Amino acid sequence: MTRAKASSLRLEFDDNVMVALLSGEHNQHLAHIEKSLDVTVDSFGNCLTVSGSAAATQAARQVIESLYKCLADGTYDMVDKALVDDALRWVTNGNAPDGPHAGTAFDTWKKKDRRQNPRSGRLYESAAAE
Repeated sequence: MTRAKASSLRLEFDDNVMVALLSGEHNQHLAHIEKSLDVTVDSFGNCLTVSGSAAATQAARQVIESLYKCLADGTYDMVDKALVDDALRWVTNGNAPDGPHAGTAFDTWKKKDRRQNPRSGRLYESAAAE
């Protein structure tokens, strides 16, 4: 951890199962967040404690909360390294705290489809209206 002003925050979640999915096997997803943002994440049941510089701590909070939201609202039924990387990239590039998969979505017969490119919004809106 760098010499920046230390900050610590505690995140408490309602569902232990979703926290376990978010954490990954042997906390591998939390370890990836720690390494990427230079923070420390401690897990205690349904609570996570994030410590580090103030900016890194807030970024980690946004990443963790956006991943939890994706699990809670049913957008995803599991978290993998690619999804964690997307959330990290989304937050570190200064995008909205809703996460990488916020936006227009509609259900197809195979899966839930999400708009990845903001320029494709008209296409998705017209398909959703049909």
